[in-house]
Amino acid sequence: MPTVRIILLSFIVALIAPVSIAGQYNSVLSIGDPLPEFNNLPAADGSALSSGDLTESVIVMVSLANHCPWVKGMDPDLVKLTKEFADQDVRIIGLSFNKMKADRLPAMKEHAEKNGY
Repeated sequence: MPTVRIILLSFIVALIAPVSIAGQYNSVLSIGDPLPEFNNLPAADGSALSSGDLTESVIVMVSLANHCPWVKGMDPDLVKLTKEFADQDVRIIGLSFNKMKADRLPAMKEHAEKNGY
């Protein structure tokens, strides 16, 4: 059941967040809109990610923040969810948008390694 909760919460955040904050400064996207192009975003595994790398039929983007108690509590479920979809045409990507030191790339790398991302 925690997996269902994670998926539902992700959809709720995806629906509410763009409408509530993004529209003033960024384009508002709807579910099903094409993914905006981006290049060479640094990843916790040392690689770089570009929109062209995402060829799967389903892309699940999860907002992560090391300082957030809720995120810390969902780490095992996110790892489990990723394993459940490993054999399918699905990619799960964790993103951090925060500027807090605890959520910057060096800390995200450490958190990812510690939690098996």
